[in-house]
Amino acid sequence: MTRKRSTDIEVIDPERYLLSSGFMRDFLKETLGPDEKITEGDLPRIRLPGLGGTTWEQPNGNPVKVLEGIIIHRQVVRAWWGAVYTGESNPPDCSSPSGPNGIGHGHYEGQACATCPMSQPGSGNAETMSQACRVITRLYMLFPASVLPTMLRLPPSSFKSCKQYVLNDLPALGFPAYPRVETSIGLRQEKNAGGILYSVATFEPLRVVGPEALEALEAYRQAILPLLKALPVTAAED
Repeated sequence: MTRKRSTDIEVIDPERYLLSSGFMRDFLKETLGPDEKITEGDLPRIRLPGLGGTTWEQPNGNPVKVLEGIIIHRQVVRAWWGAVYTGESNPPDCSSPSGPNGIGHGHYEGQACATCPMSQPGSGNAETMSQACRVITRLYMLFPASVLPTMLRLPPSSFKSCKQYVLNDLPALGFPAYPRVETSIGLRQEKNAGGILYSVATFEPLRVVGPEALEALEAYRQAILPLLKALPVTAAED
């Protein structure tokens, strides 16, 4: 797909994301109690399909080729499981939800992620040079007519394409930062050295958030970001 320059991209209709009034701005304040927090279970979730699939499954079960929404927050987390996965839903032995050091128990707790043996290439699989400690990209996407973001989990294989999009592609095309852009996320199929098919997320800018909606969107983001950043790394990341 040919990427468009920002001058060719239309402005998002505020009504499409409930951004034309104070509704989104006041939603969290009016809905949650003083000490109430959003938990992972409150958010709809979408995961990358396995076996090289090129179709997303929405939270309602409907398949779609692309996801269209505003990425209100991108969070890179790490998670390491010491035992071989056998089907149980166990929390990670060590994880890093927002900081540079591991949190958990055991030998690697408190170590700097950058120098930890489990985060080095080849620690997971010497042939593919994967890391034992998984790098997981959480994208919190606001979809049209939604009041809570959906958590989209991307595995290590999509880390590079996502980072490339937000750091290089958008500014190179003259777009603003990703929270001000409506993004289309698709899937492409790739094959590893062992011949196994896997999926990689692809990213394309669609529309920009105009001045009318920007104030409401930023107010919503500032209200919900502390809650999203506090979400722990759980067994669901495996």
